[in-house]
Amino acid sequence: MSSFFYNGDNKFTSDVDITKFAPLIYQNSAWKVSTSALTELKPWARSEVIYEDYPLVVYGQIGQGKVVWSGMNLFAHAKQKDKVNRDEIKLLTNIFSWLLQTDGKKIYEISYTRRDPDNLDFVVNEKVDNGGYLLWKEGYHPDMKAQLISKNKSEVKNLNIYRAGPGWALIEVPDMEQGDLIHYSYNKPFIETFASLVSTSTYIFLILAVLDWFMGKHSIIGRLSAFGINKARLMYLKMKGKTTSWIGKDSEDEY
Repeated sequence: MSSFFYNGDNKFTSDVDITKFAPLIYQNSAWKVSTSALTELKPWARSEVIYEDYPLVVYGQIGQGKVVWSGMNLFAHAKQKDKVNRDEIKLLTNIFSWLLQTDGKKIYEISYTRRDPDNLDFVVNEKVDNGGYLLWKEGYHPDMKAQLISKNKSEVKNLNIYRAGPGWALIEVPDMEQGDLIHYSYNKPFIETFASLVSTSTYIFLILAVLDWFMGKHSIIGRLSAFGINKARLMYLKMKGKTTSWIGKDSEDEY
């Protein structure tokens, strides 16, 4: 429950004051981490953030692939309720810039309005050049859709959404003009709509069935049933008349 952080290779921390990181405390208890001895790292791994003598952030390159491993929940640690640690966010920005090869990307302040639990609007109050990514702290779901809506609502563009780990979604953002917004909402699939319709119909039928039990043939179901039975009876008699109309008529086939 202390803050004995110090730098490793300075790959992502050259412009970060690591001494300002929040201590490893969560609600008056220890903030859990996963780590090992520095001597147990793979030959390709380099330690970047170290706590006492234990690596907490490690990076490396294998062939053409890049790896960044963190033994602590950096996202949650950087923003704990209303407390925001800017140096930890800067570390995260540097890590993603290296992973995505987007050095020099600008960070934009984003505000959002939640219309209801399944509908949000994100707004960046300045022009966004060269696009980027919006990392959102809510679980990814394939039926959540994102759209870029222009300021005058003359243009709507669908955006790609990716799973960014447990409890995180990543929205790919193109260039944006000031006043544009990103609408993020849940689109109910057909099977869910159909299931709701079946449930509602079943509920209504049960209510009518109870009324039918009390009211007998004078109820709605009783009347509909009588109407259907009568219609079926008339159709049966009509068809029966057609199929037996030849009986009693003279026919050459009878001789």
